Parts: sequence; C-alpha cells; structure tokens
Amino acid sequence: MTSKSDAPIKILRGAPQMLLNDFFADTLNKVQEYVIDAARFTMIVGKKGIRFSFDPGSFLDANDVPVRGEVQIQLCEMFDKGEMILNNLMTTSENRLLESAGQFFIKATQNLEPLTLLKPVKVEVPVQKKLSNAVASRLFEGSFASILPFNSNRIFDWKLLQTKPLKIRKISDRKYFHFTIKRFNWFSCQYFYTKKPIGNMVSARCLSDVEYFDDQAAFIVFRDIHAVAPMYFINNKFSTFNIPSNLAASIVIIGLKDQQLFLGQHQMDRTFSRLVSVQMEAVSKSRMLDTLRSL
Repeated sequence: MTSKSDAPIKILRGAPQMLLNDFFADTLNKVQEYVIDAARFTMIVGKKGIRFSFDPGSFLDANDVPVRGEVQIQLCEMFDKGEMILNNLMTTSENRLLESAGQFFIKATQNLEPLTLLKPVKVEVPVQKKLSNAVASRLFEGSFASILPFNSNRIFDWKLLQTKPLKIRKISDRKYFHFTIKRFNWFSCQYFYTKKPIGNMVSARCLSDVEYFDDQAAFIVFRDIHAVAPMYFINNKFSTFNIPSNLAASIVIIGLKDQQLFLGQHQMDRTFSRLVSVQMEAVSKSRMLDTLRSL
C-alpha cells in the first residue's frame, strides 16, 4: 500500500513562481497518454525513447483491490536543460549539483481515480551520448528538500533512491539504463558532479527599468555538463551555492511584468565565488522559448 509520503510529487515550483508557471503552462512538456489492459503484459515506449514494461495484474485501486480492465497511463519525459527550466526541475539534490541523464514522471488512473503498483514496473532509459560519466548514474526520486538555504517554502528536490550505479544494457544497438520502480512519481537518472572543487557562491543582481516584477526566476545553466541549478532571491539579488569551480556557465533570469516577459543572461567562462550584474530586456514569448531550448 502506498502511504501519503509516497504520493506522486506533482507541484514542481522551487520558489513561488506562480505567474511564470501559469504563463508557460501551454509550453510545458505535454503529457503523453496511453491506454493498456491491466490483465496483459504491456510495453510502452515514450516519444523520447523511455521504455516501460507492465506485468499482468500490476495495479491496485484505492482499496488495495487488484484492477481489471483498461488503465490510463500518463507519462512525461525530459532530457533537455531548457525543458528542465520550463518545468522547474533542477538537477540538484540537497543543494549538491547533479548531472542529469534523463527525468520522467509516470502515473496510472482508472475512471480518473489514481492507482498504485502491486508489481514493480521495469524501466529502460536511453543513455545520452553527451554525458560525461554515464556509468556513475544512480536512481533518484522526486521529493522535497530538507535543506532550505534561503527560504522556508517547500522546494522540489531529488532524493537518492538507489546507491548502486544503474545497470546499462544494450538493446538493438542502443544502450539503456535498466531498473525497476515500485510506485508512481517523478524519477531521474543522475549522478553527483564531483570533478571540480565545490563551495562557490554565485550571485546575480538584476538591472532593469522595471522597479518590481510580478514574478522572477533565476538559474545557473552549465555549458559542458548536463546540469541546471536554481538561484534563490534574497537581499535584492539571486544566489546559489555549492557551485563547482572553473566551469563554463550562464546565469539566466526570467521576469514577468504586466504579461510582458523579460530575459537576462550573463555568460561566465569559469565559475567561482562572485557577484555579477544581469541586464534585463523585454522579449517575446517565442524568443524566450528559443533561448531556453538552445541552452
């Protein structure tokens, strides 16, 4: 039986960011929907290549009764840094930087009622070529941070679920991470980034003609590793810490004022403890999306 603490984490806001989330709602990763027969073995292959295998009799209803008939599966897959920013799914765990090998959300319902798992689901996530250390990848699950560096709001975070590295198997000339999940939630294949000394605090001050934004969000996006870290607003600037040294990165700040989007970027050839100024400018929604998707 699934306890309340095991319920899927659906709210992915790391800071209030309510207006920005609403503004980008129609551009967020679209949920894929599938219908399967609970009595039959079924494999689902997501649009981005993640494979899920369900054994017969895998589902339970709210009363822990095995489910029969049609079951609706909802799936969301994410591999790109721009998608992670739009969905506010950073690659950090308790403020330690992670390099992401892929993230996904999955749940099952019948007649709009959520189901739980009686049998584990086998998952195979395609290994991306751009990863610097794929063999170090481990399984993480969506949770909430216990370390709150700059505010007391509940913050989505990744919790290490499996200490051993994920198995990698080759299927039809393509490599996949192979593991099982025992409940529905957000999951990710990631590993802690440990190559460079950490401990740097990077801060950014916003320069703009706008005195007060309706909403803002800031991130540090790394150029040569598949990682994005959140920045938190405190003392009139955005800050983040435990950043590795000497990595190329960009600070990205998004603002919203009276339904007008604003964007600011600052390129860093190498990271170290510093305060930078970021000039904001009004941009169209299409330009904002193009910029985020090119990161």
